[in-house]
Amino acid sequence: MLRIDRLVTLYLCHPLTRTLGPDERSRVPILMYHSISYNLFGMSHPYFHINTLPEVFSQQMRWLRSSGYQTIGLNEALVGLRMGADLTRKVRDNF
Repeated sequence: MLRIDRLVTLYLCHPLTRTLGPDERSRVPILMYHSISYNLFGMSHPYFHINTLPEVFSQQMRWLRSSGYQTIGLNEALVGLRMGADLTRKVRDNF
C-alpha cells in the first residue's frame, strides 16, 4: 500500500534534515514504544501496529547495547544539546 506520508518523510524530509539540519553530534534519536505486549490488536500490516512483541523489543535493546548506544533521559539530552556535547550513540528513551 502506498503511503504518501512515509514517502515524503523518507525521501524528502530525512535527506533535507541530514543536509541542512544540525550535525550528527547534536542529534538524539527518540525511541517510543506504545506497547510491549503479545496483544497484536488484530493481524493488520506491521506498519500500523502500535505495539512490539517482547522478543522483538529485547532483540532491539540487545542490538542497541552491542552497537554501543546508551539511553539518556530528557534532562541529560537537553543539557547535552545546550552544552554542545557529543551525543553520538545516545538515544532518548520514552518507555
